Formats: sequence, structure tokens, C-alpha cells
Amino acid sequence: MPIDYFDNVNVLYNTISRLLALKYLRLSLNERYSNEPLSITKNHYSLIEHFVIDSNCSIDHLKVCLSYLPQLRRLSCKKLLESYYIETYLEHFILSNITQLSFQSENISFDQIKLFIRNLSHQLKMFRFSTEFDIRYLNANRWQELIRTHMPYLRIFDIELQTEYYNSKDDFPISINQFMPPFLVFKAMAFYI
Repeated sequence: MPIDYFDNVNVLYNTISRLLALKYLRLSLNERYSNEPLSITKNHYSLIEHFVIDSNCSIDHLKVCLSYLPQLRRLSCKKLLESYYIETYLEHFILSNITQLSFQSENISFDQIKLFIRNLSHQLKMFRFSTEFDIRYLNANRWQELIRTHMPYLRIFDIELQTEYYNSKDDFPISINQFMPPFLVFKAMAFYI
């Protein structure tokens, strides 16, 4: 259902939350709306189970969007942006039903991804993450700790790092090798890098 124009994104989310038969939503917002402040809802809830965001979305904006979607099981955000607010802002929500999470990002820190994942109810079974230009995501110890403490049911871990350069030819293979056993053995899960 294409919608051409909304002055206020809050109106859009309130309208969507009233569509009780809707189970799947793919949202593409015009760039000028992506930074507009949103209000967390406590009154309107949607039954949407699968939500795809095709436009730029800060992690703060995403948190507010999710307050409208308590039944959400699958979330995909194709242009996730870093938060510019205090990170504790994200600590006051729990998503209890999400089992599949997919993020693509160019500039979000591992700490913000970790903070977001901590707010899931440990039901996550599939996690896909794609980013550009940040080799720091190849720290297997950080991922292993996050998976062990906050994703105990994870079965698919898919990370894609797109980089054209790195500091040393030797650093990259060593980083990749960190993800080989025993990293995989501790979870017996599918792993893609």
C-alpha cells in the first residue's frame, strides 16, 4: 500500500498500529523524515510480526518504531544508523518475541548493537549483520561473549564485513581465524563470514 505523503511520522505509526489484520510491513521513508522525533506508544499496538525498514533509520528511531510492534518476530533494517543520544536511552524496552534479526549498517558501533541485543528476550535464533569499513567487528571474543550471554538459542550467525583495506596483510587472516573452532563448537550453529 504506497502512501505518498505524511507530515508527521507519528501519525503514520499510529495509523499502522490500528490495522489489526496486518502481519507484514515493509517501510521506506523519504530521507527528510528519518530524523524526525517520534513518540513511544503505550496505547496502540499492532499485530505485525515481520517488519522491514528499507530507509535510513537510527537505532533510536528503531526503538520507538518497535514500541508499536510488541508481536514482532522478524526484523530487518537495511540502513541502520548510529545513535547520537545517550545510550542508556535504549535500555528501557524489551522485545519478547523476536527470533530473526537482520541489520545492515555503515557506521554503528559494536557497543550499540550489543545494547540493542541485550533488550531482546534471548529468543533470537538468527542474526545477520552487514557493515562496511570497520574491521573491529572481527573481534570473535566480543561476539562469542554476546552470543553466550544474550543469544543462547542462536542457530544462525551471519556476519558480512565489506572492506577495501586494512592495516596489515597479516591482521586480517588472524582476525578471521578467531571465528574458527572453538568459537563454532561452543554453539554448534551455522556460521557465515
